[in-house]
Order: sequence, then structure tokens, then C-alpha cells
Amino acid sequence: MGRNWLDPIRIYLGQIDETRINLLYPNLSGMMTQMNNGNIYNYQIMKSFLIFLTLAILLTGSYYLFVKDKVWTKDQIVVYGLWIIWTCVMFLPSMHDRYGYLVDVLLVLLSFKWWIIE
Repeated sequence: MGRNWLDPIRIYLGQIDETRINLLYPNLSGMMTQMNNGNIYNYQIMKSFLIFLTLAILLTGSYYLFVKDKVWTKDQIVVYGLWIIWTCVMFLPSMHDRYGYLVDVLLVLLSFKWWIIE
């Protein structure tokens, strides 16, 4: 539509440095920003920590799941994807409600499937 192909990537990369982007969304970075009264210095220090914490949680959880279960059902794959998305939304810095929409949709679909079909 006339825009550069890299514009969507540039927009999201530009939002990474914004600290008030989550606007009271109840995730870890939002709570940290609230506790520090919007102190940008503390937020910038904790940003790298939050990224490494998220990676550690994802790697530890994935290792446990892959070692525990060798054969996965379709429901387990959807729940695993849901867990990955939810973990990223809750622990990565500068995440807000639009990233949680996929979690909400998947939870509604899974609840209907488990409640009605099974």
C-alpha cells in the first residue's frame, strides 16, 4: 500500500525503548514500572534481566516438557503454544494488552472444546 516493507519491523523496534507502553498492564515489567513510579533508569537496568529471565523460563519449561513427554496430542501442542505466548507476555519488557489477545482467543477456544466436545 505504498509503505516500505521494513516499516512494521521499524515500528516495533522503535517501541522497544518506550517504558510507559504497557500502560498498567498487569505483567512483570508493568508492575516494576509502577513500583518505581515510572523511573526509567531502573527500568532500563531491569530490561536485560527480564529478557534473560524469560529465556530461562522458556528453556527450562521446554526442556522439562520435551524430556517428560515424547508423544504429544494436538491439545497438548496448543496448550504448549499458549504457555509460550503467555510466558512472553507476562515476563518480557514493554508488552501490553494487544499481545495478550492471542492468549485470550486460544483460552476461549480450548475451554469451548474441552467443555462442549469432551
